Amino acid sequence: MMRCPSDSGFPLQSLLTGVRKAGSFQFVEKIKEKIVMRKLMLVVCSLVLCVNVSMAQKIASQWKCDAKAADEHSIAVPDKDGHAYHISQGKAWAP
Repeated sequence: MMRCPSDSGFPLQSLLTGVRKAGSFQFVEKIKEKIVMRKLMLVVCSLVLCVNVSMAQKIASQWKCDAKAADEHSIAVPDKDGHAYHISQGKAWAP
């Protein structure tokens, strides 16, 4: 089985079958380049995943709101009796 001398042992026998001797060097170089790019993408994706997992933190907060709204407005809607747009503004905070 033929192996790349500079690589980690990727078998090239199946890839080189049927390739002429004159053009095989360029073919091997293209294969090596693809292998390097795939390894680089694996490393980059692994780093992104590790950073995302390490940055994930559980944030616990509890909101407290006033029971009564400070400012209320209501506009009647003429489509049916008893329908209205209602807007209210209150105070809420997270300690």
